[in-house]
Amino acid sequence: MSEAQVLWIVQELEKGFGSTLNSKGYKTLNSHVGVIYGDSLTEIDIHNILEILLKNGYAADNCVYGCGGYLLQRDMSRDTQRFALKASAMCINGVWGEVFKEPSDRSKVSKKGRLAVVNHSNTLDGWTTVSENLAMGSDRLVTVFEDGNITKEWTFDEIRKNVQ
Repeated sequence: MSEAQVLWIVQELEKGFGSTLNSKGYKTLNSHVGVIYGDSLTEIDIHNILEILLKNGYAADNCVYGCGGYLLQRDMSRDTQRFALKASAMCINGVWGEVFKEPSDRSKVSKKGRLAVVNHSNTLDGWTTVSENLAMGSDRLVTVFEDGNITKEWTFDEIRKNVQ
């Protein structure tokens, strides 16, 4: 996505939802909408987006940026190992729903729903991720955080033992 596309999106959102002027005289979109962007962004990309927004009278806070490992390590990112950690399910008022990402790069489609990690002899490392209802009691996942509380902690020695 180019800087011009971000500007276009902000302008279209302004047409549909309106804007107000902030204390510095820049346009701020309705607080219920905004732009989030985070696909392989560099510091230069963010700078260029901010520059075009400001030149066109828009406040910087109309956009937020998802900044993965690419900003920290240019030669290696989570895509190098095809790894990312994302939510796969949500519970609202006792009802579970799927959460997933389905980008145009089909190799990056995320797993969805309540998941389990089970032993599987047909994989390189002997493990695979399946839908929770297919785990049949052999799920190796452990609840670590729940409702803002840590529910399970390991010592460094326990982690070393688990790795082996």
